[in-house]
Amino acid sequence: MKIGLSIFVYFFLIFFTSSDVYSLSKKKLSNNVNSSVSDLIPILTHDLQRLYFCRSENILNYGRDDIWYSDLDENGEWKKALNIGQPLNNNLNNFVCGVSPSGDTLILGTIYEQNKDSLQGISYTYLENGEWSHPKTIKIKNYYNLNDVNGFYLCFENNVLFMTIQRKDSYGGIDIYVSFPEGNWVYSQPINLGPTINTELDELSPFLAFDGITLYFSSYGHPGQGEADIFMSRRLDNTWKKWTKPENLGPEINSAGWDAHFKLTRNGKYAYFASNEEANLMSNIFFIELEKSSQPILSKSVVFRVSDAKKFIPLKNVAINLYENGNKSYELTTDNSGRVNVDLPFTTFNLKVDYENYQQWDSHLEISYTGLKLADTIKITLNPKSDSLIQIPNILFSFAEMYVANTFADIIANLSDFLELNPNFKIELKGHTDNVGSEQANYQLGLARAKAVAELLNRFGINNKRIDIKSYGKNQPLVPNDNEENMSLNRRVEIYLVDN
Repeated sequence: MKIGLSIFVYFFLIFFTSSDVYSLSKKKLSNNVNSSVSDLIPILTHDLQRLYFCRSENILNYGRDDIWYSDLDENGEWKKALNIGQPLNNNLNNFVCGVSPSGDTLILGTIYEQNKDSLQGISYTYLENGEWSHPKTIKIKNYYNLNDVNGFYLCFENNVLFMTIQRKDSYGGIDIYVSFPEGNWVYSQPINLGPTINTELDELSPFLAFDGITLYFSSYGHPGQGEADIFMSRRLDNTWKKWTKPENLGPEINSAGWDAHFKLTRNGKYAYFASNEEANLMSNIFFIELEKSSQPILSKSVVFRVSDAKKFIPLKNVAINLYENGNKSYELTTDNSGRVNVDLPFTTFNLKVDYENYQQWDSHLEISYTGLKLADTIKITLNPKSDSLIQIPNILFSFAEMYVANTFADIIANLSDFLELNPNFKIELKGHTDNVGSEQANYQLGLARAKAVAELLNRFGINNKRIDIKSYGKNQPLVPNDNEENMSLNRRVEIYLVDN
């Protein structure tokens, strides 16, 4: 029998701290990119070969703000920037606010359809025979903006849309909102990120890191170095309204002037941002290189735990194979405790477990950026090929002892896993003793032993309503109490599964 199961490994990724996000001094890009007018809103393709940005009030512009781009040459230097031209540039304010992983789709920060009541919003364009298609509008449900200024960022990895607008529920000026996909190029009504992020002044230029948790943004309202500073915060749950206290990225990034549009490259090695360094000067694009110790964590430590579904004992030397796009990426083997630990990259695997005399176990495993629950142990229970009855080993105790030895921890842990997956089962715990001592004393000792096992099950999340405790004292020996070895077998708790 093959078991299909989707397992999502959720985690809280510690992406950067404000003390190590920068390791080298920031550098201004060359005059091939920066000009005598304002250059801002940098955004790179995933392969790091092209830089898109917005240039204001240039003589070659079609309007006030145009989209420009620069390609990387064979020496790793940015070539002379070019205006991307029509149809992406027109007499409106044009900028790129999202790039697909393949680089063949761009998200644009304006609406190009002339029959629209408002030209605020976003559009998408795609490469068609080497040319950019005429942009089409992306619908945002109940979109409106009480301010003339707006900004957008679409994170393709997590498929979430951020916008900086002012609405009736804003906390002051321009706030950061988030919207989620509801169809083909349709996004939900914007949700305010809440007062931890948004202040009574303006927030702008949100960028969600590839972990789906870490948010970079610029703010006039949070305490900073100058006019607007760049901050970092981490999402705490899936409401998108609870965040850690924003951290200022410090003077190595922020200046006495205006700083915004912070973006990490896909490989996590560089950050690009815009700054005018001193108030009232034209903005330029800067970058900062991150040392390896400061780069994002791109993998997650995962523990696989394999046990017998009938006996609840760990299984050693089990082969666990992980496939990515049909190719075997990892071949793992469990140790004597039935465990194996591995660091896995953020991707999706097909998981296959084969073990002699056991049924094959198949699964779908996603190491995901999204989600916040730390669940780094994958529990695998294998069914024997024969239709044998479930046999649960007895929990044995030392003489006069009522505490469960560590050697039985795996059995109880695996039993609790079974009970979680099979809520129709209850469990009976029957405490027993040897024949040393009085009837009453042994009854109490047997009861204490059964309760000790129940308490461990409670710790694994099994409710007492599913546990029935009994004591038989010395009245039901498993074997005659005629030697120490037999007496040790009688000092036990028997475990029975009862199907409701």
